[in-house]
Parts: sequence; structure tokens; C-alpha cells
Amino acid sequence: MARFTSAASFIVDDIHITEEGGQKKEYKGILGGAGPYALYGTRIWLNANTSQSLAFAAHVGSDCPQHSLTHLQSLGMSIKRHNHTYAHPYASNSFDFSVDRSETRGFEFLTSQHEYATYFRILPDHLATEWLQTLEYVHLCLSGDRCIKWAEGYRDRLTREEVTPVTGPPLIFWEPSPNCCVPSEYENFEKALDHVAVVSPNHQELSTLLGLPPSTESEINLQLLTQKIHPLTTRTTFIIRAGSRGCIVIPKRVSESDALRVFHVPAYWTLADAAKVVDVTGAGNAFMGGLMAGFHCADTQSGERWLTAALYGSVSASFVVEQFGPPVLSTDGEGVELWNGDSAERRLCILKERFARNLIGLC
Repeated sequence: MARFTSAASFIVDDIHITEEGGQKKEYKGILGGAGPYALYGTRIWLNANTSQSLAFAAHVGSDCPQHSLTHLQSLGMSIKRHNHTYAHPYASNSFDFSVDRSETRGFEFLTSQHEYATYFRILPDHLATEWLQTLEYVHLCLSGDRCIKWAEGYRDRLTREEVTPVTGPPLIFWEPSPNCCVPSEYENFEKALDHVAVVSPNHQELSTLLGLPPSTESEINLQLLTQKIHPLTTRTTFIIRAGSRGCIVIPKRVSESDALRVFHVPAYWTLADAAKVVDVTGAGNAFMGGLMAGFHCADTQSGERWLTAALYGSVSASFVVEQFGPPVLSTDGEGVELWNGDSAERRLCILKERFARNLIGLC
């Protein structure tokens, strides 16, 4: 029974690294894209018996490496494959550690935007028919206008095929694509809020969208950001991601008279754990996947359901940043699933304790 999906990109990454001293390393054909990383973020909280509740409509190009597909299939999820004669979308990621470990990163999308948009975007009609009755959560990573079109297209398909979802139309977990977080896109961003359950830009993207000066993690002014989005919080829940400083959760207000509630959820790996963080690629996407799983697992009667969801998201992100590419799934001697040799539940307990003690003051 399909319950979770991502309609975000499935690409393949080539990674080029310059180490201290000038030594070169390359990792070719690595599974990438916002879609797979979000799927990993959700899958971390499932198991072999429940993995089929995770679904993905995979557009597969003619030269997609088999091992990338094997990684996807190893998650045990439901996959609807769409094969294409066109080359698979590729990206080149370069990391320069030659001066110090504060890397300079370069990114280049090697597939033309026209070709990607024409053949490799996941639209509502690409989802398997049998998923429509049971899907509860959809992750989207796209612009405001396309978010609206996707939500409307999904509802149109339900009407066209006379499908009545068991729990109603799925909740949309919207991660605005970075290139749409500019002031000229603000109107579309605002309109899209009425179509989603939560919106989660990172602090840099939100600052740019609002026309504020760019900020780093160390100088981020979350009080200013929350003040700026205050009028929008009657439309949906906001979760502002801030890297090693965690995230800010601002639950939707029922009415204009309701007070704005702002919560800080810490990251699992903080600045003190810099050595644990190898590559942040996909961390935000994995956070979104964990957010879906956490929202589903949280007590529905709890008034702080989004806080639980954010804790799950932070743990999901913690596994993704530990290596280049996705985390490694294994099992212990009792058959319990581990990720990079560790337990998601163990990390969740640690993070809950840290959150309860309120060790980090971000606001």
C-alpha cells in the first residue's frame, strides 16, 4: 500500500574531489537528485515489512547506471519505471579541499533544462494508478507556479479516474527549488502556500526570496525572517532549515488573532561535529523525507506534531551527510536495520533529549 512518494528529480551525480596536496578522487554514477534523497529520508524510518509503503515513479534514461537503479531497488519500495531513449539526467559536483576542509563546491547540471522538463519531470499522471487511493504524503521540490499546477493536476486526475482516496488527497510537503527563491517569484510562492501542508526553504533561500541580504549559518537572523513571514503563517506551516543550527518550526496559525509560535529543533550533527560531515548534498531533501515519516508517526492528538516530524527529519539528514552519495543500509545480528552502522531510533532518542534540554538557543 503506497503511502509516501517524492515527485522530485532522479539524477546521477559524478563527483570530483581535489584533496589537500592536490590529489584527485572521482566517484562516477552516484545515485542523486532530490527525489531519491527524500526517499532515503523516509525509508530510514520504515523496515523491510513496511518499505512498500514508499513509492516512486522513476524516469530512467538510456544510459542510467545499473548500480544507481540497484540502490533504489534495494530499498524495497514500489517503483513504477518509465524508460526513455534519451540520456539520463546527469550533474557534476566538484569539491576543492586543497586549502582546508572548508570546501569550495561547484555544481553543474549537464542535461538541458528543456530536455529534463520534457522527459524527466514527474507529473501526477506518471504515478501508478493503484497508488492513488492510499497516498497520504507527497514531497515536491519545484517552483511556486509548478507546485500549484502539480496539486491541481493531481486533483484533476482523481476526478478524471473517479478515485476517492482513503484519507483524502495527499498532504504536500513543499521544498521550494533554490532557483525560484528570488523576489520576482514571491507572488507565486505566496499563492502556492494554500496548496501545501508545509513549506520548508533553507535560511539562505528564504532570505533571498524576501529580498534580505544573504546570511551564513553563523549570522542568520531568524527573528527577522519570522517577522517577515508572520502574515503568511495563517496559510501553512513553515519550517526554516538552517544546516548545522537545526531548523525553526512555525506551526500554522488557525486565525490572525492567534499568537505566532516559534520552536527551535537542533540538528543531530552540530558545528562541534564538523568531522562527521562529509557532504551536505541531499541533506535538505532527506530532511523532507524524514519530515513526512515523522508527521505520520507522531501522535495525531499532539499539538506539536510538526516538532516530532522535524526531529525525524533532522535524524534523516544526519545519515546523508556522512558520505558522498546515499547512506548504507545493513542489519545487525537480530535483523534490525542500521544506517551507516547506526540506529535511527537511537539517534532520535539522543536528539529528543537534546531538544528537551533546549541546549541550543537559535532565536
